[in-house]
Amino acid sequence: MTKKIVHILYGGLGGHGQVVFTLLNRLPESQHIHLIFYGVESPLEEYLEKCREKSIEYTTVLKSEGEFIKPLYSIYRKLKTIQPDIVFAHSSNALLPSLLHALLSRAKIIFVEHHANHLKSRKEWFLSICAMLFAKKVVYLSDVYRKQVKKKRGKYYREKKAKVIPNGIDLKLFSP
Repeated sequence: MTKKIVHILYGGLGGHGQVVFTLLNRLPESQHIHLIFYGVESPLEEYLEKCREKSIEYTTVLKSEGEFIKPLYSIYRKLKTIQPDIVFAHSSNALLPSLLHALLSRAKIIFVEHHANHLKSRKEWFLSICAMLFAKKVVYLSDVYRKQVKKKRGKYYREKKAKVIPNGIDLKLFSP
């Protein structure tokens, strides 16, 4: 059965794009994928080229520094249009429109924790707790990261929702 899958990710420099494209390489070709690049920077040309190569639809939602509500509403409207079965939220801000969409539809939310724990603000820790309570799964990029979050969240941590999917190495780039 073909599922509609949306990834909401930061399109500028950082690790979101590498994680997303690694995950997409492991999906069956029959899935309908849409990427929503969100942030203060336009998506890297490298990411857009990969989208074109793989015939992946994408949308860009740019925001100004400090802007909050308007871009999140734009993401929500796009989710409402696409009607995805699964939404991968790759940032705490992407979680808000994703959860709203999930409440009004039957979409499943998978939250991918990318942000370094020692740099998280109180708001980001709060949204991290919301993800654990309301998302279908929460993905961590290492077991050390998962253990740090478990210790910090305490009673709000749900082991059955936690999944570690480590960042991989693209062996095609590094093969002899």
